[in-house]
Amino acid sequence: MYVFDATDAAITFTPGHIYSTYTFNENGGDPGFRNIIEYDATGTVLGSLVIPSLIPGGDELNGLAFGPDGFLYAVVQSSTPGFRVLVLDSSGAVHNTYTN
Repeated sequence: MYVFDATDAAITFTPGHIYSTYTFNENGGDPGFRNIIEYDATGTVLGSLVIPSLIPGGDELNGLAFGPDGFLYAVVQSSTPGFRVLVLDSSGAVHNTYTN
């Protein structure tokens, strides 16, 4: 089992790798951090990325896509109605936000 560290910011955007989301909660109760996890083609965890701008317990990652510009596009549903798309670099920094 992979132990997530909130300081992990070591993912790369690599074609052929697999990416998923995971809610990690080290203290129980409210979901702690939202993580994007990177796996290689064999399923080995290579790293994870915490998106610091997400509200724990209020924001939920619903999808990921890579753009031709090299950014990761993350679809986020918040506790308020509506969705937004965050444009992220590999460190988790938000470069743009699109809202509906």
